[in-house]
Amino acid sequence: MDEKLEKARAAFERGNVHYENGDYDSAIADYNTALKIKPDYDEALFYRGCAYRNIDDYDKAIADYTAAIEIKPDFCGALFCRGCVYSNIEKYTNAIIDLTAAIKFNPSNPNYLHGRGYAYYRKHEYDKAIADHTAALEIKPDFSGALYWRGKAYSKKNEYDKEIADYTAALEIVPNDPDFLRDRGNAYYEKDDYDNAIADYNAILEIKPDELDYLCDRSCAYIGKKEYSKASADLEKALRINPDSERAQNILNRIKFQQTINENPTEATTLIKHRLGEARVGSIKWEIEDLSAVLEVEPNNLEYLYQRGSAYELRHEYDKAIADWTAALKVEPDNAEYLRQRAAAYSKKDNYDKAIADYTAVLAIEPDDSGSLRQRGEAYYAKNEYDKAIADYTVALERDKGKHIRHWLRRVHTKRGEAYARKKEYDKAIADLEEAVRIKPDNAGSGYAEKTLQEIREQANLQPK
Repeated sequence: MDEKLEKARAAFERGNVHYENGDYDSAIADYNTALKIKPDYDEALFYRGCAYRNIDDYDKAIADYTAAIEIKPDFCGALFCRGCVYSNIEKYTNAIIDLTAAIKFNPSNPNYLHGRGYAYYRKHEYDKAIADHTAALEIKPDFSGALYWRGKAYSKKNEYDKEIADYTAALEIVPNDPDFLRDRGNAYYEKDDYDNAIADYNAILEIKPDELDYLCDRSCAYIGKKEYSKASADLEKALRINPDSERAQNILNRIKFQQTINENPTEATTLIKHRLGEARVGSIKWEIEDLSAVLEVEPNNLEYLYQRGSAYELRHEYDKAIADWTAALKVEPDNAEYLRQRAAAYSKKDNYDKAIADYTAVLAIEPDDSGSLRQRGEAYYAKNEYDKAIADYTVALERDKGKHIRHWLRRVHTKRGEAYARKKEYDKAIADLEEAVRIKPDNAGSGYAEKTLQEIREQANLQPK
């Protein structure tokens, strides 16, 4: 090793000592020295990127990781860390691209799978999140982080028993973790298992007795058991901690409201309808309870059927949402909004035939609804009916031309490009993907379009001339 390289190595190792001690500014200074001597020092770029990441300077971190990857394309650590930074700044598509590349080079690293699973979770792709965390746990069964985030993904699918099982397993590894306990308590609450919910909230409050949110959580479980005095005691303590807490005050108002109904049962429907008309921060679960109480008396109340369907949809209870919108459509079969909402729920259940039927019915009522055209195109694409998908995307793009809906324009160009690629019409596919990238190249969503464009160009080059 010549004298210059020895000096670069010495500066790099000094930087590592500072890094291990948490002195990131000094570490960066030493890495700078190493890189002045050896600009292509990939390890120094990587660790300087990590130091920047630890002081939340994400742009510089990404720049250093990118430079390291350009020098060493299979640098898994740099791909992983850049992917994590993209997740930190909510560029989840870019994160998934990097983490997928890291997994390709090293498929047995559970951290890479967990990182991608987390990004999928944040993108609301819960099945993929579950798959990645399951793969990570097959490699490392005691990976508490993977158990926790898989549990959270199960929560979004309303699979509460699986969620609880994951949190329970995580608590065996990390006993008394407040996040694990709270989320398990919340899962028990959603199952109306108030005793177990309270047990978990009690355990957290032994650790953090003055945590306002935990007091509010427990008060809700007490309300579920109709133990209003205990709920009120928790809320009064919460309001002493923060007199301006909107959540605590709202829950306290719920107790007063419930007590008023109990005292005036013959006026219950009128009181509930009045409360539903108020603007307030509230629980979706309570909103469904209130709407259901009114609908028992007024089963054809379209406003409340629609609202309850929307509330069920927010909770990912798509079958119940569909049932409410179907009931509303029996009364008003030509209501385009009810059809749109039901179509979207069918799509989320992967029931594309019924989604297409509903979007088609919407378009018969509102022919200029480009949103329903876009969504019907997506349903056709999911069914591999690419000609029909392309036809819908094309009409939607013509109608949306000049509108300030860049997100949708980019998405439709991307999806139409993918449909053309499936038909091996690569020139058209590339043109669409180039337009998708051009529309908003700095947006978090552009990474997918860029990656797809690259893949389609590669596919086109492989075709016989």
